[in-house]
Amino acid sequence: MLTRLLIILCLLPFAVLAQTYAVLQLAAAENVSTPLEIELDGVVEAEQQSTLSAQVSGRIEEINFDVGDQVTKGSIILRIRNNEFLARVQISRANQAAAEADLQDAQQEFSRVEGLIKNKAISQSVYDKARARLNSTEARLAASAAATKEAQEQLNNTVIRAPYGGVVLERYIELGETIQPGQNIMSGYAPEHLRVKVQVPQSLIRAVRHYRSARVLFEDDIEPVNIEKMTIFPYAETQSHS
Repeated sequence: MLTRLLIILCLLPFAVLAQTYAVLQLAAAENVSTPLEIELDGVVEAEQQSTLSAQVSGRIEEINFDVGDQVTKGSIILRIRNNEFLARVQISRANQAAAEADLQDAQQEFSRVEGLIKNKAISQSVYDKARARLNSTEARLAASAAATKEAQEQLNNTVIRAPYGGVVLERYIELGETIQPGQNIMSGYAPEHLRVKVQVPQSLIRAVRHYRSARVLFEDDIEPVNIEKMTIFPYAETQSHS
C-alpha cells in the first residue's frame, strides 16, 4: 500500500502539468514573510480578586449576598452581633469624658499655681505636685481616647462592606454561626479587568519578548481579542522550563 501511494504522488504532478501546459505562466520568485502563530492554553482570571475575613469574633446576624451575586462597592455584605462592642464604646466614651473633665480641672489648677510660683507665694513642692497631676491627666486622657478609638474600630468591624464592586465567588459561613478573627467569610472578583495566564515554553520566550503580540482565542463563536498589555515573568519554572 505504501509503494502504490508513493507512485501516485509521483505521477500526479506530471499529469497536471500536461493538462495545464498551454496556460502555464512564469513569475519571479520572491520572499514573503508570514506570521507564525502558536496556540497555548491559558486560564482566564480577574486582576482584582480577594477573600474577606473577620476582624472580630461574634455571631453572624445578617448575610446579604450569596455566590454569583453582583455586589457594588461599599455594600454591606455581613453583620455581626454588636451588643458587646457597642457597650465597650459607651464605656470608653464615658471614661474619655471623665478624663477630659479632670484635665480641664488640672489645667486650671496648674495655671493658678503657675502664677503663684512666679510671685513666690507657694512652695516648689506644691508647684511640682500640680505639674505632675497635669501630666498624669493628659496621659490618662490620651489612653482613654486611644481606647475609645479601638472600641469604635472594633464596632465598625462588625459590619463588613465590599471593598470594590464585583461578583461573589464563594461563601464560607452560614447565618447564626460564630466566627473568629481571621476566619474567611466570602471571596469575590471584579470582572471589569481580566487577564489570561499562560505557560510559555522557554524556547519561545525570546520571540515573545521581541514581538510582544498576542490575541485571545475563545472556544465559542466569539471574535478573538487582542491583548492590551503583556507581562513576562523574569524566571522559568525548574520542572516545566516555561
